Amino acid sequence: MRIKFLILLFFGLNSIFSSELIEQTFLIDSFEKANLLYNNAQYVESLENYNEIIDSGYQSAEIFYNMGNCYYKINDVANAILFYERSILMNPADEDVRNNLQMVRNSLIDDIDQVPESFFISKLNSVSALYSYNTWGIFCIVLSFIFLILFIVYYFSKSPIIKRSTFLGLIFLFLFISIVLRLGFNSLEKTYIEKYAIIFAQKIEIKEQPNLRSDNILQLHKGSKVQLIDEFNEEWSKIKLANGQEGWIQNNEIKII
Repeated sequence: MRIKFLILLFFGLNSIFSSELIEQTFLIDSFEKANLLYNNAQYVESLENYNEIIDSGYQSAEIFYNMGNCYYKINDVANAILFYERSILMNPADEDVRNNLQMVRNSLIDDIDQVPESFFISKLNSVSALYSYNTWGIFCIVLSFIFLILFIVYYFSKSPIIKRSTFLGLIFLFLFISIVLRLGFNSLEKTYIEKYAIIFAQKIEIKEQPNLRSDNILQLHKGSKVQLIDEFNEEWSKIKLANGQEGWIQNNEIKII
């Protein structure tokens, strides 16, 4: 019985690893094919291959970036912005994506002035955007481990000089860990807590209340980015613009980043 069980276990694990290998090979082949199609200016066909990869459950900043480039090449500005934004969510430090996104934004009809941020908030957002919240978490774990080692040295040391030096190091590390934690939480908030969307309607009226008979507040056009701050009846979302204005929009007119 034991031998039979081991044989079944072996073939079971072998089938699992084989299926994973086949899936990885499929993803690599699809990615390379999509890149080749892009290089040959076959952007629609390239998008089809990228979508196959996403439909298989795999996502990456590079795929979203390449899809943004494809949509830009076929003059689909809204989708280009959507996928550039999704790429930035996964890899905030990629300057190429940010540059492309800014270039596409310059072609938008809506020019919404942003509410000036305080110096502290501006620096917090810019620094936290350098890395993903996972990377900030790794920094924090490494620093905490160093803090623990220093504390052990401080606790067991008999030398006044070493105690004084390690005590100062503990204070410095504590402050540094606090800063890294704040940056990590800010990155987490920007990535997963705050929700943003891109408008896909060619032109849409933003309503004062979540119904079609409500007064119009302003008009937005395709490609504009809005923050989602509330929802009503699964059909309406309350949005906030960069200039602080708020209103209601139908969900079928937007795509969430």
